[in-house]
Amino acid sequence: MKQGMVVDGEGFVKDVMLIPDSYSGFWELERGKYAVAIPITEGLYKPRFDLHLAQWTEGATKEELEEWTRPYEPGPSVEEQLESMQAAINYLLGVGGKEQ
Repeated sequence: MKQGMVVDGEGFVKDVMLIPDSYSGFWELERGKYAVAIPITEGLYKPRFDLHLAQWTEGATKEELEEWTRPYEPGPSVEEQLESMQAAINYLLGVGGKEQ
């Protein structure tokens, strides 16, 4: 047995299933639902099986890819967050002078 994918009519993975080793390609399970015995191509962010080309393609939109591959931009450090919260508390309590 090997792992296969269940995809919807648009080719997006909806489930995983076991398939006999002798099966290959893809076939319709029921209306709008297909079993795929072709391994997903490495490097795809949102795998989509193209039923016409019988291959895995990138299903993510340009916007999704930009968001997922954007470099990480760290926010304020824990110390900076605590300092900001303490300043806000002091301001609200009237013990810290002016708000920073």
